Amino acid sequence: MKSGMWAAPPRKGLVVVLACLGVVFFANRSFGSGGEAVESAPEVLLEEVPLALRDLSLPPGLKHLTGITGSRLDRSLTVEVLRFGKPVAGEMVSFRVISAPSGAKGEELSATEIVSDEEGRATVEFVVGSKDGEYVVGAYHDGKLEVEPARIRIKAKSSGWVFFLLIGLFGGLGIFLMGMELAGDGLKNVAGDKMRGILSALTSNRFFGLLVGALVTGVLQSSSVTTVMLVGFVSATMMNLTQAIGVMMGAKIGTTITAQIVAFNVSEYALLFVAIGFAMKMAGWNRKVKQLGDVVLGFGFLFFGLGVMSEAMKPLRTVPAFTELLLDLADQPLLAIFIATAFTAIVQSSSATIGLVIALSAGGLLTLEAALPLAWGAHVGTCATALLSSLGTGREGKQVAVSHLIYSLLTVMVAFPFLSLFVDGAREVTVWMGSESVARQVANGHTLFTVTSGLLFMAVVPQIAWLTRKVVPDTVGEPPFGAKYLSEQALAVPVLALEQAQRETLRMAGIARSMLERSMGALEDPSEEETAALKAEDDKLDILERAIRPFLADVARAGLPAEMSAHEHAYIYIVQDLESIGDVLSKEVAGAVFKLADRNQAFSVEGLAELRRYHEKLVEKFSRVEQCIETLDRGVAEQIVQLGFKEKIFERNLREAHLERLHAGADQTVATSALHLSVLGNFRAVGDRLEAIAQTIMTELLDEQRTS
Repeated sequence: MKSGMWAAPPRKGLVVVLACLGVVFFANRSFGSGGEAVESAPEVLLEEVPLALRDLSLPPGLKHLTGITGSRLDRSLTVEVLRFGKPVAGEMVSFRVISAPSGAKGEELSATEIVSDEEGRATVEFVVGSKDGEYVVGAYHDGKLEVEPARIRIKAKSSGWVFFLLIGLFGGLGIFLMGMELAGDGLKNVAGDKMRGILSALTSNRFFGLLVGALVTGVLQSSSVTTVMLVGFVSATMMNLTQAIGVMMGAKIGTTITAQIVAFNVSEYALLFVAIGFAMKMAGWNRKVKQLGDVVLGFGFLFFGLGVMSEAMKPLRTVPAFTELLLDLADQPLLAIFIATAFTAIVQSSSATIGLVIALSAGGLLTLEAALPLAWGAHVGTCATALLSSLGTGREGKQVAVSHLIYSLLTVMVAFPFLSLFVDGAREVTVWMGSESVARQVANGHTLFTVTSGLLFMAVVPQIAWLTRKVVPDTVGEPPFGAKYLSEQALAVPVLALEQAQRETLRMAGIARSMLERSMGALEDPSEEETAALKAEDDKLDILERAIRPFLADVARAGLPAEMSAHEHAYIYIVQDLESIGDVLSKEVAGAVFKLADRNQAFSVEGLAELRRYHEKLVEKFSRVEQCIETLDRGVAEQIVQLGFKEKIFERNLREAHLERLHAGADQTVATSALHLSVLGNFRAVGDRLEAIAQTIMTELLDEQRTS
C-alpha cells in the first residue's frame, strides 16, 4: 500500500490560493458597482428617413466597445449610409473624436473622411488614447449636422484590467470550490455513515442502484465521494462491477442538484449564509450543530464565489472578441464539449465548470445552445479525477474508473445528434416552472440530459461492464499477496476508510485463526513442512500489518472526528495483537514442532489429549474474537474477558497433570517435558492476546459509543 492519497489532490492548496485571489478582487470591487447599464434605444424606422447613418461597429446587444489604452481597437469603426433604409455608395462620411478623458493623449483615427463603398459602408481604425475612460467618436454625413450623426462609444481600460479580471474569475472559482469542499465535508460528517449504509444495502437491483446513487451524491454533493465508495465496495467484493455502474449512473444525476441550487440567484444572500454558518460553528451546542454549520458556511462561500465570478466577468460583455467567441460556441458544440472537458479535468470539479457556465449564462454571455454542450463536456471531464485516482488502486478500482469514462462518453455521443431537442426541452421545462432565466434553463437542461441518459442506459449496464472488462481485463492468475480491502481513495471518506481497515483486520484475524487451527495438527504429526507452512502464514500477517498500520495513520492525518479516533486507535492495537499471535505460533510453537520432527519425538497420548482440549478452547475463543471485531458486540467482548480467568485455571491444571506424569517417570513425558510446557505457555500467550483484543474493543470502541 502506498502512503499518501491522490484523491485529495494538490487541488486543496490551489483552491486556497484561488480563494485568496477572490478576496483580493472583492476587496477592490463590491457587487453591483461594476455593472454596465444597458440603455434601451428608441426604435427608428429608417425606411422613412431620407438619409441616415447607422453604426455597425457594435455586436448585437452591446452599447460600447472596449479597448486597451495606447492600443488599436481589435474591431474597426464602421458606419453605414442609408437612403430610405437602403445602403447608398459614394457618400462622404467624416470621423472625429468628439470626447475623450481629461488629459488623454495619442487617440487617433486612421482617416477623417471616407467615401461609402458599394455596400454603403465607411470604415476607419481607431487607436485608444493614453487615459482610461470613455472615448466618443462621431461620424457625420459630409461633415455636417443636417443628418443625425452616429456616435460610437469606446470604453478604454488600463493594460492591467485583464489581470484583475482573471483575479476575480479564478479567485471566485477558488471560493466556489472551497465552499463545495467545506459543505461536502460537513455533509459527509453529518450523513456519511448513513449514506454508506444505504449505498451498500440497496444496490442489488439496477433501478434501486440508480436511485441510491442519485440520493447519496445529492446529499454528499460530490460524485467523487460516491465513486470512492464504489471503488471500496467493489474491491471488498461487497458489490460487483455491474452494480457499481448502476450506482455511478445515479451519481451523475445527483450532481445536477448542485447545478439546480447554483442556478437560483442567491448571491445577494451569500454573506447571510456565511454569517449563519459561522454562528452555528462558534455556538457549537453539540457536534452535529457544528457540522451543520460547516454545511451552511460552505454553501455561503459557494454562493459568494459564484457572485464574485459573475461580477468579474461583467466587463467581458463589452469585449467583442470574447462575446463573438462565446456566440461561436453555439455553432460549434463539439468544440464547446472539448473545452469544458479540458477545463473540468484541470479544476477536477464538474460542479465548478457548470457553476461557471451558469454564471456566464446569467450574465448574458452564453446562450443555452452554447451552455448545454459545455455542461456535457463537464460530464466527461470529471472522469479525469476518477481515472487518476485509480492509478494507485487494484484492478477493480481501475474498472470502476474506466466504466465511469465509458458511460460518460457514450451518453454524450448518443445525445449529441439530439442537442436541439434537449435545448427545446430545457426551455419548455423552465417556462413550465414559471421562469425564462437562461441560468435555470442550463440547470434544467443538464438535469434532463443526465436523467434521460441514466434511464436509457440502465438497460445496457451489463454491456458497459463487458466493455469495461475488455479495456481492463480481470486479473489472470494469483496476484501477489497483499492488502485486499484498503484503498487510498477511501481516505477522502473517513467512515469508509475505517470500515476498510476493519475488513482487512478481520482478514488478518482469519489468517491468524487458521494458523492456530493448523498448529495442533503440526504438533500431532510434526514435520519441517508444517513448520514452513506456519512461517509462511506469519509472513502474510506481517505484510498485512505493514499495510494496515500506515493506512490508519493516514486516516488520522486526514482528520477524524473525535468519535472516529477511538476506532483508529483500536484497530492499531488489534492489528498489533494479531501480529503477536502470529509470531508466537510461527516462532515458538513452530519451533517446538521443528524440534519434535528433528529429534523424531512425539508427545504422549495423554499430553496430546490435554493440548488438544486447550487448543479447542482457544479456537472457539478466537472465533468469538472475530465475531466481536465484526459486530462490536459488548456481550461477546465481556464473555471473552470473563473466560480468561477460567482458562488460566485450566492451563494451570494441565501443567500439574503433566508434572504428575513427569514425576511418575513416563519416558515420552520426560523426553518432551520442556517442549510440552513451552507449548502450554505459548497457547496461554495466544489466549492472553485474544483477551487483550476483546478488552481493546470494550475500552476503545464500546465505551466510546456509550458516552457519545
